[in-house]
Amino acid sequence: MNKVAIAAALAGGGLAIYFIAKRAGGSSGNRLIVRTYDEYENKLPGVTITIDGRVKNTDINGQAIFDNMALGAYDGLAEKSGYHSMTFAGEIIKGDNFWVVYLPLGA
Repeated sequence: MNKVAIAAALAGGGLAIYFIAKRAGGSSGNRLIVRTYDEYENKLPGVTITIDGRVKNTDINGQAIFDNMALGAYDGLAEKSGYHSMTFAGEIIKGDNFWVVYLPLGA
């Protein structure tokens, strides 16, 4: 595993441990997970995410998943009615990649 995040939470008087792993994979197994939030950190469903000509809409959890991403740099665009559109950029590395995009409310 490339990266492991560990979070601990008290649950029912006991200690629960949760693992979120970033797994390694070949170039065809690279995923980009884009998570969208408003300026108050609420998840934003229904955001249109465009990356390298590929278009996905975020689900109820404000997340869009792009499978089989080639390694390299990408530019993206996040759009939702009532919010300012946001451009963003990042680099895909081997495995799962998590990008976060904040969209402020429109004027």
